[in-house]
Amino acid sequence: CTVTQLQFFPALGISPAVYPLICLVGRVTFEPLIDFYFSPYTVLQLWGKFFMWRPFFRRVIVLFIVFIELSYLIACGFVLQSSDVLYLTIPGYAVFGFAWAVFHIVFVISCWRFMTKISECGFNYHTVDGGTNGDLDQSHSFTRILAARGMRHFSLISFRLVFLAVITTIVLGAVSWQVNFPLFMALGLAVLPLELMSLWLLYDLSRIIGGTCIGYALIAPSLSSRVESGNQPTLLPPTYSQDITTRSTELLNSINRFFHHHMIDLYSCDFSSSGVSRDMLTSHLDGLFSRNTTDGPQFDTYIVYYSGPTFQNGNWALIGSGPQEFTYDDLLSIWLKYHPAGELDASRLILLLHTAHSHNWCKSVRDTGGVYIAVQSCTGATAERVTEFTQEWVNYSCDPNSEMNWSERGRDIKPVYRVSRDWGNFQFHLPNETDIRLHAEANFPKFTWPLLRITNLPGKFNATSCCAPFIRCCRRTKLRWLPPKTLDTGHGFNLVSS
Repeated sequence: CTVTQLQFFPALGISPAVYPLICLVGRVTFEPLIDFYFSPYTVLQLWGKFFMWRPFFRRVIVLFIVFIELSYLIACGFVLQSSDVLYLTIPGYAVFGFAWAVFHIVFVISCWRFMTKISECGFNYHTVDGGTNGDLDQSHSFTRILAARGMRHFSLISFRLVFLAVITTIVLGAVSWQVNFPLFMALGLAVLPLELMSLWLLYDLSRIIGGTCIGYALIAPSLSSRVESGNQPTLLPPTYSQDITTRSTELLNSINRFFHHHMIDLYSCDFSSSGVSRDMLTSHLDGLFSRNTTDGPQFDTYIVYYSGPTFQNGNWALIGSGPQEFTYDDLLSIWLKYHPAGELDASRLILLLHTAHSHNWCKSVRDTGGVYIAVQSCTGATAERVTEFTQEWVNYSCDPNSEMNWSERGRDIKPVYRVSRDWGNFQFHLPNETDIRLHAEANFPKFTWPLLRITNLPGKFNATSCCAPFIRCCRRTKLRWLPPKTLDTGHGFNLVSS
């Protein structure tokens, strides 16, 4: 309003009435400002219709933005005709115009890539939900699809790039300011809202989208009777084999439903009726823990589900040559090969151990430091009733309206979870210098790479970095002394304890 009153209208030779203009601006801006602060709508509700447009129309909008941006650059160039200090204007326009061009090439490519990713997520959404519901917020599957597609990582990097594009637009406009050229001011007032709107959309998406997650499931029920009886001969009932097959099928269906519902990238889902060997288990865990996302960084969360024979101490029972037990230390040593201890920006491991004795690992997990590990298990379950607990937990995790009461009296099987000492330090992966370099090399022209190193500065000069150790200490203390009954993992499901 100030720019319009003091600069734009005088450039047109118009003298508007001040008070009616103020009333008009107040009438137009009051409702949007109130809506901005108190709106009950989510980001997906506000942008849902746009996300469901055909890809062609979204790309047309990007081309329109390119046209407006180029018009603004040309309008800024007219300052060379009207300036009295060309020895300052020409170098200023050349330097800042070049920076503007570089960051806006990156801006346009980011917008194009963003539209492509949204189209892919929309296609998956229609495939999963059938496309019958146009309101994305009615089904949280679209948010999970965005997370599975790595949109959080993409939005975090693109936010920094678009922020620099906005800065160069403001700086170029200040260097090329022209009092007597109303078209320049009109284009500036059109370009800035478009860029700020894109910036805010990326910020909101990076805030609501969860991290990436990959899971591995292993079901090996056939040895439970031998292990439970201490390797002594046991007379099995005639229907034992059929019961084992039925329970195993129910477990497979339940865990596949869990992975599918939460859009967890499935590494493998193995069923072994003859037992698990150490070589087979080690090779699968090596493959899982070394897997990275398609964009390059490691997954934020790795999930291992195990339902099979265990010893009284919770160790997994193996077959074949070598040690017959797979201990927690064995699992931890494999994890540390790919995710060293002591890194703040590291991935985390969630163990879903639905067996009769895996709750005995809880103490070992609780005493582990330097890594982010959690275990979800149960107490009071027998090998035959593990399926019952898995089905209850999956139903609770997949149904947001579930009324499951894990603490009700008379419950035989009770859930229990524990987290490692440093679990409170965990945060979803933030882009570092390597991530930005890989992102630039994969998407942008080579001549833009040197300038894109500036995007690392927000991470190095974080205003909250001085308070971070104190905040992390408070989180660790709370989780250790006052652990909540339900712990949100950030992927749509909770770890629960009775």
